[in-house]
Amino acid sequence: MNKRWIFSFLAASCWLGAAYAGNPEPTAFHAKVVPLSQVDSVSFPALNRAAIATEDSVSESLDQPPRYAIPHKVSITPDKDGTWESVDAKTKIWRYVVKTSDATSLNVGFTQFYLPQGSSLLLYSPDGKRARGPFTDADNRSYKEFWTPVILAPEIVIELTIPSAQIPKLELKIGQIGQGYRGFGTGGDKSGSCNMDVACITANDPWQENVRAVAVISTGGSNFCTGSLVNDTAGDTKMYFMTAHHCSITGSAASLVTYWNYQNSICRVPGSVASGAAGDGTLDQFNTGATLRADNAPSDFTLVEMTQPPNPAFNLFWAGWDHTPYSSTGGPGNGDFACTSSSLCAGIHHPNTDEKRITFVADNTTTTSYNTPAIPGDGTHVHSMWDPNPIFPPNPATVIPPQVTEPGSSGSPLYNAQRRYIGQLHGGPSACGATGASLSDYYGRFSVSWEGGGTAATRLKDWLDAGNTGAQAIDGRNLCVAAPVPGNLLAVANGNNKIDLTWDASTGADSYKVYRGDGACPGTNWQMIADNVATPAYSDTTVSGSGTYSYAVTAFTTAETCESAHSDCTAATATGVCTLSPTFAGLTSASSSANETCGVDLGWSAGTSNCSANPVTYSIFRSATAGFTPDAGNRIANCQSGTSFHDSTVADGTTYHYIARAEDDTVNGSGSCNSGNEDTNIVEQFAAPTGPPGPVAIDDMELGGTNWVASGSGAGANFTLVADQSHSPTHSWFSPDAAAIGDHSIATANPLAITASTTFDFWHSFNTETNTGATTFYDGAVLEYSLDGTTWTDILAASGTIPADPSRITTGGYSGVISSGFSNPLAGRMAWSGNSGGFVHVVVNMTDFIGTTAWFRWRLGSDSSVGKPGYWLDDAPAAVGTQCMLDDVIFQDGFESQTP
Repeated sequence: MNKRWIFSFLAASCWLGAAYAGNPEPTAFHAKVVPLSQVDSVSFPALNRAAIATEDSVSESLDQPPRYAIPHKVSITPDKDGTWESVDAKTKIWRYVVKTSDATSLNVGFTQFYLPQGSSLLLYSPDGKRARGPFTDADNRSYKEFWTPVILAPEIVIELTIPSAQIPKLELKIGQIGQGYRGFGTGGDKSGSCNMDVACITANDPWQENVRAVAVISTGGSNFCTGSLVNDTAGDTKMYFMTAHHCSITGSAASLVTYWNYQNSICRVPGSVASGAAGDGTLDQFNTGATLRADNAPSDFTLVEMTQPPNPAFNLFWAGWDHTPYSSTGGPGNGDFACTSSSLCAGIHHPNTDEKRITFVADNTTTTSYNTPAIPGDGTHVHSMWDPNPIFPPNPATVIPPQVTEPGSSGSPLYNAQRRYIGQLHGGPSACGATGASLSDYYGRFSVSWEGGGTAATRLKDWLDAGNTGAQAIDGRNLCVAAPVPGNLLAVANGNNKIDLTWDASTGADSYKVYRGDGACPGTNWQMIADNVATPAYSDTTVSGSGTYSYAVTAFTTAETCESAHSDCTAATATGVCTLSPTFAGLTSASSSANETCGVDLGWSAGTSNCSANPVTYSIFRSATAGFTPDAGNRIANCQSGTSFHDSTVADGTTYHYIARAEDDTVNGSGSCNSGNEDTNIVEQFAAPTGPPGPVAIDDMELGGTNWVASGSGAGANFTLVADQSHSPTHSWFSPDAAAIGDHSIATANPLAITASTTFDFWHSFNTETNTGATTFYDGAVLEYSLDGTTWTDILAASGTIPADPSRITTGGYSGVISSGFSNPLAGRMAWSGNSGGFVHVVVNMTDFIGTTAWFRWRLGSDSSVGKPGYWLDDAPAAVGTQCMLDDVIFQDGFESQTP
């Protein structure tokens, strides 16, 4: 195989389905249950990143696996933690919330796990956009543990839905929660830019099979490595998986999570900025749990058998292996294997848990000790020298840096030129930029692992050759036997808005799938456009004139439920009417005009037409609701030229959401200006109009509450933004009134400068424990101020230059006094208590505060018994600005200015 031509491009990304498809809707989203703010939870503080970096540096220098999450040992069970509620007469729901301020991901280790029939477990972000599951009784294990894949969110809900009658059979205990801080595309350390995507090798090149054997793994809910499926002599597709002993699976195989087909969809140029950035791989295909079969430290190997059977949707490959004994220096055997520029060996790995990469060996491997090139040394390892002059597949004339391995690549396979497994990565000096002897790594030698320590628990042969065939080498296999890859794909523009495809029939294929990408090969934004194509030909009639498209096809065998690899890519440019929408990135900014007249200024970068040389025009859409769909009913302007727009039909303090779309002048589409092609971007910007800087306190709850600080202690929960109750328009701050002693507050993050014209009012709703028929109350809320940001005083009391004034609250004053008998933190103080019956208005006289800057906070206190719904705060001042006046819209159409 010639080194310079085994590559080309990966014509398409992985289109295969996930183990747990889609984002299922949580039960709580359609049941009558309490809001999340009232659900039992655990919170973990922000991580000390500097200390973690130091720890990681030390541990990795000690040959320990890299870490991606900090494990928190917990003991959480449904019988003593969480919130139970009834969905209906026969069904219960249990929820528990995990909160952090900084986690890049979260994972959960269930150290007791048994789900009765009919129950399901779902983990999801509070907005439901990221989810794992549902997990059911099909996920029960004999060892009664279950470790979840990561959820890329800083806060998750753990939700169990179960038939009421099955609750006595439930066994569930959360023993660990992993607080992620790097890895899996979330930030922190990234793969070096010198590395090469597996997408750079030709779609039908044999190495693509080995790519499907490799997975990135999580162990113990905190560490990461790489590993490979391996075949056995029975060829029975048992889920045997090899990785490194130092990846610390021993004793924790149940916690193993493997992520399949996590790879970038396109080939990025090694050495480029893009190659060092996050790719577009997904973590949706995974297996959880395994049983340790064998491991041994001298050759640094671990073999596990995964608990779950192979999922056909993952299209896995079981790599072959070679344990030919070492004979002599330079002779045949593991690890002296021939690797040349025309017959390459390769390592496939996940550096720093990023998308899968491939690194080639063009010189013979040698047998050595670990981390020393002495030949043969103790013979436990294979030394591989990475190709110092690699070729960039799509364009061999492009000069690229050598590829290497990195932390996270540990445990990854080294394959010989026959694509057979000969070792797993232990370590070595290689890194992007390495040269000479440092451009190399050391792999635990497979033939040493074969005999291991002489027992089934320390060697491979009892598992990979259970039938004792004595085979020294075997080839790999697919789960299914696919039909040959279709060849000679040809794409030809044949008439207006039509591209005809033809290809050679594939022996044994029952049908074909057609994939299309944008632009010339290798193309982008691939998607399947046709399935169950009966003959080796297809006409694509959904193309735009002047558009260039790339194509690939696969053969499908019904009996095997098996799809071939993708054909080579081919491309064509269509003729006919151009229906391509303009290229437009959408709005880039929205901000208050900050004038006496209310207004919002919008801005964007110019779009370009793909069908005309003329400039595009723009339509503006507006809504009071985020995530709206642009249509004729919310379009406020069209035919706009330039790259800005001033919206003057707005009201002070109201948050508006905007989308802008570009339209060309081709009259081929349905645009509102020229009946042109209009783009479909959904980029949304928002702003609330105010006047120039001045003395009016303004509310920012609809903007995410960035000017607020929530804090507290004891029972209950800190204030959070909720959307279940509000005065205007959709959000308010909320804290529940707990059935035990609690003290929680929501405060302005910055001081407000008070002038003679400053107004201070807010709306709140409260339902706290009262004392019917008595003169004192049990639970309640107060308003406090601070002149230094540290010392807090009741709004009616004196502090510094501020005198006491029991009548300072001119509207909506306190209800009464909090009882001193039950340890409420507000005992003896005037407060709002009882049931307000909805939102009520409160006005505070600021005369005594003129000339000061002050912080304000709303504080809820609860005593040692009886809980109630709690306290809601809305339309409260968080910053200081000014109001603006709406233009008289009666005159905007010019009608009122007409002379009779």
